[in-house]
Amino acid sequence: MISTPLTQMTNSSTMMTNELVKTLRAQGQDVIALGFGQSPFPPPPRLVAKLQEAAHRHEYLPVQGLPTLRENIAQYYSQRDGRSLTADDIVIGPGTKQLQFLLHLALKDQTVWSPTPCWVSYAAQCRVLNRPFKTFPLVEGKVPEATLQDIRETKGTQLFILTSPNNPTGLLTTPEMTARLSSLGQKGEVLFLLDEIYDQLVYPDTDHQSLAKTLPTQTIISSGTSKSLGAGGWRLGYLVFPPELAELRKAVVTLASETHSCASAPIQVACQDLFLPGLYDDYLRKSRLVLSTLMNYVVRQFAETRVRTSPPQAGWYIFLDFTDYRLELTKHGLTNSAELSRRLLEDSLVSTTLGSCFYPGGTDLINLRLCLVDFQGEEALAGLGDLGDLDKEEWLERYCPRVIEGIRRIVDWIYLRL
Repeated sequence: MISTPLTQMTNSSTMMTNELVKTLRAQGQDVIALGFGQSPFPPPPRLVAKLQEAAHRHEYLPVQGLPTLRENIAQYYSQRDGRSLTADDIVIGPGTKQLQFLLHLALKDQTVWSPTPCWVSYAAQCRVLNRPFKTFPLVEGKVPEATLQDIRETKGTQLFILTSPNNPTGLLTTPEMTARLSSLGQKGEVLFLLDEIYDQLVYPDTDHQSLAKTLPTQTIISSGTSKSLGAGGWRLGYLVFPPELAELRKAVVTLASETHSCASAPIQVACQDLFLPGLYDDYLRKSRLVLSTLMNYVVRQFAETRVRTSPPQAGWYIFLDFTDYRLELTKHGLTNSAELSRRLLEDSLVSTTLGSCFYPGGTDLINLRLCLVDFQGEEALAGLGDLGDLDKEEWLERYCPRVIEGIRRIVDWIYLRL
């Protein structure tokens, strides 16, 4: 009765982690939640007020999305990437997952490529649609030449998914990697899906260059409001198509008309001025400052251990590799990410995400993703004025105490058990 691919799948690991934490907390356990990547910040007050004003909007909007919202998104990316886009090039939907799924569905017999670690839903969606999904590790931040050659030699449409900033590592695409990917532009059948959902959360003094600037005619940008504006539950995402891919964009809109019909009318109306210059710059600046301050502290704590990690450049994720502790972990019966995550939850009441989830088929890996989000974002934003008067660690203790405590529990567990 059930489709064969679905019989071999479970619910999203990140969503299951979130539900487990809710269950344990309902039982009275003081679990520190570092396993689910929901923004710690509430939506900006102005945006909430706009939604309240639009609550009466009950009509179906155009399938492709509210024209004013699409026009503002087009103007933003035209200016950012130095190209000419119009409202026709934008598709609005109820979250980026839905839109990416429809994109896969619209493409014919494509092979999908992605460097690892990569977001868990990429492989899952390809599995549902029976699309080949090929992954590969980066070497010093670059796509291996052998992989580039495989892509060039593979027949048919190739869809390369690039997440920058990356989930789960928080790292940006390097200039060297961008240069190598640009060489694939000579093969017209290679398309790029750029998942840039975290691009508004790049830390201060860090430069992020989108591949869309280099290969504008072959790139589709995927983004939305869930991360940068704290509106995950609002489910508003969008795709930015180059004019050269108009037929593909029309196919996605056709599929949208037969599935979700349109994104929520009140939410689209509330968000229509999101991309106008200056309106939310202060909110985003403060969010980035809080996150970078917190991340710098966390990176320093793990630098005192043998856990491998690369300092993130955006967002709230940090990826921990416990390979150098494998011998000690094995003595405790911990041989993979699932066992390590479970033991940390049992011993320290800290939830994490299995690192192996981000490596399709990587069941023997022993790494974890942490989401530094278990704090009151509204209070942290309001308390930034104290940052100049307090030592940074004192400020974090005051405004991000649960994250700080969670990191201490993990580090203490490493020292005591390993």
